[in-house]
Amino acid sequence: MTDLRYQLLKDFITEWPPERIQRMTLQEYTNRNKNSLCYWLEAKSNNLGSIWGGSSFKFGIYEKDQKHKTYNTRGRLSDDEYAWYAKYGKTRDEAFDKVKSLLIEVLEAVRERNYPLIDRIDLGDTIKWKLAFIYSDFQVLNIFSKPKLANICKDLKLPLTKKDTFFELQDRILRSKPSHQDYFLFGDQFWRNIEPSKELIATLTSLRSDLTLYFEGLDKLIEELDIQRDSEKIYLNYDTSKKLVFGIGQRYIFNLDTEGFRFISDEPITTRYEQFDGTPKAYLNHTPILENIDKTIEIIGTSAAGIMSSALKSGFLKYDKPDLREMVFNKLFRNQVFNLLDQVQEPSSNSSDANMIHPLNQILFGPPGTGKTYNSIDKAVKIAIGQSGTHAENKVEFDQLRKEGQIEFVTFHQGYSYEDFMVGIKPNTDTEQLTFKPHKGIFYRVVERAKVNYIAYKEQKEELRSFEAIFEELIEPLVDGQTIEIPMKGGNAFIITDVDNGTIRFKKPNGSDRHTLSVDTLKAIVEGKREFNSGLGVYYKPLMKLIQERQQPTAAPTPLKNFVIIIDEINRANISKVFGELITLLEDDKRMGKENALSLTLPNGEPDFSIPPNVHIIGTMNTADKSIALVDIALRRRFEFEGYYPDYETLSTFNGTYSMILQKINEAIYTRKKTADFLIGHGYFMKKDESLDTVLLKKVIPLLMEYFSGRTEEVKEILKAANINAEYNTLNYRWHINPTTLDEIYN
Repeated sequence: MTDLRYQLLKDFITEWPPERIQRMTLQEYTNRNKNSLCYWLEAKSNNLGSIWGGSSFKFGIYEKDQKHKTYNTRGRLSDDEYAWYAKYGKTRDEAFDKVKSLLIEVLEAVRERNYPLIDRIDLGDTIKWKLAFIYSDFQVLNIFSKPKLANICKDLKLPLTKKDTFFELQDRILRSKPSHQDYFLFGDQFWRNIEPSKELIATLTSLRSDLTLYFEGLDKLIEELDIQRDSEKIYLNYDTSKKLVFGIGQRYIFNLDTEGFRFISDEPITTRYEQFDGTPKAYLNHTPILENIDKTIEIIGTSAAGIMSSALKSGFLKYDKPDLREMVFNKLFRNQVFNLLDQVQEPSSNSSDANMIHPLNQILFGPPGTGKTYNSIDKAVKIAIGQSGTHAENKVEFDQLRKEGQIEFVTFHQGYSYEDFMVGIKPNTDTEQLTFKPHKGIFYRVVERAKVNYIAYKEQKEELRSFEAIFEELIEPLVDGQTIEIPMKGGNAFIITDVDNGTIRFKKPNGSDRHTLSVDTLKAIVEGKREFNSGLGVYYKPLMKLIQERQQPTAAPTPLKNFVIIIDEINRANISKVFGELITLLEDDKRMGKENALSLTLPNGEPDFSIPPNVHIIGTMNTADKSIALVDIALRRRFEFEGYYPDYETLSTFNGTYSMILQKINEAIYTRKKTADFLIGHGYFMKKDESLDTVLLKKVIPLLMEYFSGRTEEVKEILKAANINAEYNTLNYRWHINPTTLDEIYN
């Protein structure tokens, strides 16, 4: 079982065994925590079968994003933190206990193989059937929408009646699976890969300035009206007049066009409006801007609620556009489409265009402690997945994306070289004699991963499985002590007996085992970067053919992903030497697929190396470190620079006294240095477990001593400007701060 989804399924059950669900707390269940059961069901296990989108009420109870929002109508209740269906209880604890008991009922039904019982359990289809699938050992199909199951039955020409239950549809489809076919491959044929049409891209591009606010409004409205993604009461449409439409039943609810927003209300709200025909009475308001999105959604929700409750199925459902519906209910897909809009505009890296959200190459610069590295994590996550949460949430996402190879992090230093960053050779420590082996650096590896994704995206194919994954699968029998027979041209075969430290040991058809093959050489041949037509080529070629056959993709399109490398302390290395010929390739218009695209031959002989446009570089640079060279002009013009300086307002929310002290210290520094490069950042003062005197003695004063070349009197005067009386003891050569001064500051 080489499909990564099998491991993901195993990881889910390991993290959430049934006994943990039986004893879980409300906090462990709710979906605001990225380790919660709800988050695992919706986000982390998305590749096992999607339940993305729709109102959060599908979980039965959830922690609100908007804490001020209250619910006490249409069968819903809330308190200051949570919202839930009233049928589950009057308080959050009652509701959670009921929801948990229903989840346990689902698990019990799965354990007893009593799947028809699940249809009668009072939970939403998406949640209970996703849970049932996870623990059913593949007795349940990983599709969790009843309308979708009905459509699949129609496509397969299976029996279908209006009385069919969810499980009956599931079971009927699953029984049609050929016994030899892999479970996930069987299900994959029913997951329709949706791509945005050219018309949708053109419409979104023309409405770009208002898109963020419009989709924010749709998100709030879907939550307000408790709409799930498969609802047949709604329709989503766009047309050549550059208009986005969200309707319920037969009426417009919330639209966007080139003149602004259109929204429904019970009474006229704006100066431009028109009355709908029929009942109930309602008006469609026209406004170029939305000044208060929350108030507008409240007005829309009040008017739309009645239509939502009375509508059985929209008469305009036949005009529903699947790609727009996917954007509305699937934020991951939405962000991918927004990234396409960025590419349509093709901004340059040194452009000041306000629409350019993510520059390809950027450097965050400023004095120490101002949050450059801290913010680089948030920026990297935003670039990679198109959305950003709190820093704590982003750090969890950042770590996961690093494991998946979409983000890399490296710190430059004086000894860092081109061979570390790109390609070269390194000593082979696995042999007794001194030998060398090829080395692929961190940037080279990022580019190769991004290139595979970019090419698959451009060719509208499924991304090729990596050489490493295929090769690991190929040699798996060696783990159990078996050998691997590789057929050769002419009917002979050679036998792989072992793979160790990049060396493939094998027996020739005549029994000789004197020669070996190189894994790195095999990879280069498979990827078309090297030819091997003589000698051992007769053994490399059958392996190449076998691996390439297993790599062949299906026709399913691959979404474009952004890859990010963070280079911390970028100016601490000789960056002209480290980047080498990359200086040319980094420019936007020199990237793959661009008008002036370039490729170069690397020092190791690899031809046609180029950088795709989905590789982003974020560097950080400490302006106070003058012992090293600054970024040279050639590299500087290829990067955007963003300054980071002390943030007294942020520090004030943490501790107002600290903010005043730091501001006085920095004013004194600036007076003497006449530059902001040597200021002290707010980050030094924002650790809860460190007292002010600890921060001053162990962080601030050592920095000041460095800034002012050890001149103690000058450091003393700077501290005095912040009402801190400090003395330098020449007997023990240590600084001492008058505690009375600190007491006065604290008070």
